[in-house]
Amino acid sequence: MLKSCVFIVCYITLFQNILCAQENKQETMQKTYTEFKNNARKIHTLSSMESLLSWDQQTLMPPGAADDRAMQLKLQSGTIHQEFTSDTNKRLLQQLIDLQTGRILFTSATEEQKANLKEWRRDLLHATKLPNAFVQEFAEITSKAQESWQKARNNNSFSQFQPDLEKVVELCRQKAEYLGYKDHPYNALLDLYEPDLTVQKLDALFSRLKPALIDLLQQIQKRPSINNSFLFQSYSKTDQWDLAHKIMEVMTIEKRYTRLNESAHPFTSAISPPHDVRITTKIEENNLSTNLFAVLHEGGHALYCLGLPEKYIGTPLGESVSTAIHESQSRLWETIIGQSYPFWEFFYKTLQTMFPLQLQEIDLEHFYQAINKVDPSFIRIRSDEVCYCLHIILRYEIEKALFEKSIEVADIPRIWNKKMEEYLGILPPSEDLGCLQDIHWSFGDFGYFPSYALGNMYAAQIFDTFKREHPEWEQHLISGDLHQLRNWLQTKIHRQGRFYTPDELIKNISGKELTEECYIQYLREKYAHIYHL
Repeated sequence: MLKSCVFIVCYITLFQNILCAQENKQETMQKTYTEFKNNARKIHTLSSMESLLSWDQQTLMPPGAADDRAMQLKLQSGTIHQEFTSDTNKRLLQQLIDLQTGRILFTSATEEQKANLKEWRRDLLHATKLPNAFVQEFAEITSKAQESWQKARNNNSFSQFQPDLEKVVELCRQKAEYLGYKDHPYNALLDLYEPDLTVQKLDALFSRLKPALIDLLQQIQKRPSINNSFLFQSYSKTDQWDLAHKIMEVMTIEKRYTRLNESAHPFTSAISPPHDVRITTKIEENNLSTNLFAVLHEGGHALYCLGLPEKYIGTPLGESVSTAIHESQSRLWETIIGQSYPFWEFFYKTLQTMFPLQLQEIDLEHFYQAINKVDPSFIRIRSDEVCYCLHIILRYEIEKALFEKSIEVADIPRIWNKKMEEYLGILPPSEDLGCLQDIHWSFGDFGYFPSYALGNMYAAQIFDTFKREHPEWEQHLISGDLHQLRNWLQTKIHRQGRFYTPDELIKNISGKELTEECYIQYLREKYAHIYHL
């Protein structure tokens, strides 16, 4: 009996020791997690400084500072990459998650901590594949390419940009090789912007989307044209600036955390979300639409950044999930809301008050039809909804061919014009209206453009769910209440950070995978009404 009691006591003691050891191990892991998280916050701050340098380059920087800025960005990019991929950082992370398999070793971690670990692993695996010298060279070359693009565009000369673009393309080809890929080199770049996106998935979506859009465009072109000439009268730049701020106010964009500037190409810069988000617009005195819809578009991006959870700053859960989901927010606000009839039932009288000479004879129905006029445009950011994704498919096909090496940079102007004529029925009269119109390639953002098309499809599918859950949404819009939609988007998307993948997120919201069906249905219904199809 005594021996049995001793055995039991020993067993209990051993069990307690094992539990104590496990608890101590998990406590150690919690400290390791906190240390890695603190490092991540430091790197986040360094990245925000880099974003500020880039924002300044496109808004306020004097042209003569281009070479200095290139060196600043080179140094900053190299420092960020070095910090993130350091042996110390790698050692800390691999104590928490198996870098090879993704198995969580920090077993007592919360679901939020596990999500962060999963995304940190993904980011580190990407980053460690890129040599630091390559990262620095990439930052320097693309910074110079931005200035080269601007000059070439101003001079309407692709040949001036071609040498720098060739360097950028070659660097992006190298990046794809460093990152590694399956089936197609372009997949490596797509995955940087949209996790798990592939050429195969895009080809399938676009093979159904492109003919549907071309068919709808051809139907519309058989109908009488809509007169939108009043949009191209003289609209004071000062008054348009006031309009931009009114739009931001209506969209519930907090002034405390944002600012508005002008740039050659409108953009949003998430300097340090949700506390510092910058948006830019482009104001043209003889085109009201440019500024109006640029602010709606960039305001949608800003709302996503402002809606990210503050408590997760510096971690993946404090970041947007992908560029296509980001684009879904901007296109939702710009087109589905900003070009909807209910929105203008609320806001049109304000617009008429601001521009009485230009709009006093234009009724709401005419204005609504005019801002939704379908007319193939040379410029993507001025494109109507029906033509917009055709612009993106054109760019996607060129990019894919560049990485298959079936074409070279010198071929771009010719192929661009051929596809514009085939898909949109128009031929750019100059290169600034054609292949020089976008700044993205100078950044090295190959793999980014498909996000714009996916964003439209995501937006339609997301909004379709919102309408089903809130059938009274139009009355909220007519009364000027945009909080209902913003709050819903914050709950469903913004505050999720990177907790879910894009595929998981859209399934959670809509109950199904991303499809082109909702987008095509939305366009057909809207434009059947406008053009009496």
